[in-house]
Amino acid sequence: MAKSVNLIVDVIKPFAANTRLIEGLLKSEVPDFSIESLQWEVVYRNGESSEPQSLLLNRDFFIYEDEQLERADEISRIPSVGILGGYLDIQAFYIILENYLRNLAKHNQHIQKRAISGRPLKMVIELQDLPNTVYYELALHLDVREDNEVGESINRILSNGLIDDYGMLIPEGWGVKEMLIAAAHLGGFPVAEIQSKGCGILCCEVRNGFLEYRFKILKPLLLFVQVGKEPDSNMKMRMASRGVFISRSMPPLIPHEYCVISPKYAKLKPINAGLKKFREDIGETLMPALPGNDPEKNNTNDDETIYNYLLEKEAEFLKSIGIHQRKVIFFIKDTGHTQLIEDFLPAEGNSAMLNICGLEVEIRTNLTPTFGDDFVVVFDRHGALYHEIKQQCRHFDRLYYEAYEGGSSTLSMLIHPPFHDYRKKHLILSNITAAFLRVLIIDERLQLNLLDKRWDFGKGGVQAVDWLEMMQIYILRQNTLDLRKPDGESPQSYREKINQCIHEGRHHIVSIHAGVLDKMGCRTPEELRRWVKSMKEDCRFLRRIVVHSGRGIPVNIPKDASVPFIGFTAVEHWIASKGLKSKYELVQELLSARGILK
Repeated sequence: MAKSVNLIVDVIKPFAANTRLIEGLLKSEVPDFSIESLQWEVVYRNGESSEPQSLLLNRDFFIYEDEQLERADEISRIPSVGILGGYLDIQAFYIILENYLRNLAKHNQHIQKRAISGRPLKMVIELQDLPNTVYYELALHLDVREDNEVGESINRILSNGLIDDYGMLIPEGWGVKEMLIAAAHLGGFPVAEIQSKGCGILCCEVRNGFLEYRFKILKPLLLFVQVGKEPDSNMKMRMASRGVFISRSMPPLIPHEYCVISPKYAKLKPINAGLKKFREDIGETLMPALPGNDPEKNNTNDDETIYNYLLEKEAEFLKSIGIHQRKVIFFIKDTGHTQLIEDFLPAEGNSAMLNICGLEVEIRTNLTPTFGDDFVVVFDRHGALYHEIKQQCRHFDRLYYEAYEGGSSTLSMLIHPPFHDYRKKHLILSNITAAFLRVLIIDERLQLNLLDKRWDFGKGGVQAVDWLEMMQIYILRQNTLDLRKPDGESPQSYREKINQCIHEGRHHIVSIHAGVLDKMGCRTPEELRRWVKSMKEDCRFLRRIVVHSGRGIPVNIPKDASVPFIGFTAVEHWIASKGLKSKYELVQELLSARGILK
């Protein structure tokens, strides 16, 4: 998927908070280095004439939640960036940062030991908007002086690429080459271009006396639109720079949750383009409201126009699954940080009533003990209300309950919401979608791993599967169906048991492991396609079946992209750990999963 992440909270913070790693990188060569001396400065430049946004963050920011809350407004002004592979590809940033620090300490030690020892250090990360492109440029340097010859040596390594004329790996500068590969991935460049465009993908120079690297990263990817006629190149680029990708042809992977395909243009009708596939003529809806080709036109409302369009589509989908008949209570339980809810949705008093595209949403900071017909979304810090809600709530299908911890993705989302109100509304509505959807995970490994696991949020250990079911995430329990197929059982019998579990659970999304499909007898693309089609026809609630695997793309995934596929790790990450679990992130992964065009 193409995930939008907060550069400071989602990328820099986890790396900067890993003090053991950073100290290990530098102390091996500079024994008296202290992590206390390292600061991080983040600068965002939106055009040459505008004043840059600058934040200086010390170690306390990455450790103490109060520091983050105090800087929430500043952080929200730094734009999100696009990551092609979801949370896993944030590691590409870490590869660059880790190798930069390691190489800095390892080489030219006679200079670095004096420069790093016993003085404050500042890692500077600058994000520069590249207008009318899909990219930001990111530059980073540590304020330690370097010789010009170092930059020349690194550029020579980058320009030579990875292999020689005989196809053999060039045994030099492996740390720099790892950075080059990571930079190519973050920019969405094909691997084949690394060899020929090394310095064009990752640039290095000694600037103002500091060794600086520059590379491109994607802007957030919001929407893909397939149209019948290829748009004007200027319009196409202007829209792409705002996260809206318009094309006549369907790309092999559409890493977007939102995909709009006009019925009279869609040549690939069998494609399962996603849960949010909206069939309409985009030319009569979104396009006229967006900017033309006049470079002098003020484009301040472009972003709001796009997000209002996405809000309407999110609301349409919610209505299609039945939530429009209910009022939604959105409740956040914090630990005394009243500023949290004020930042998430500016409001007076202890509640806020919203009408978001016809859906009535009430934001609360206190929860009354009544659970009626309303759908209640609860984010509960440290699980303090778990037993109380278990006693009071009679209809758990009307409840989404998530216990979250400090350092979790959920906490970051709540305390660092977008700056603009229309983006906040979109985030609220997307969270309601994720909360309402019933997700079934059919995977033998997860079933066994979570069987006896208990998570303790301070109120006594509770089975992990019970916590997950409060989040409307269902892992098949062994007493319901042991996914280890008994010897001698026919594939047909095993398949009927799987079908029954899906029928009875009223699930909206099913993610099934490729190994289970093999036991069911769905070993060819044709067999898998027929099974998916029959299940979606027979189950009134079911909207999407996703296949996951940890061993690459299985041979039974149809080549026509009719069955979505996702890696096992992307599913497991948001389920298997109490501190990392996140329904919102899991659903984004599953909704963005696409079929594979081969």
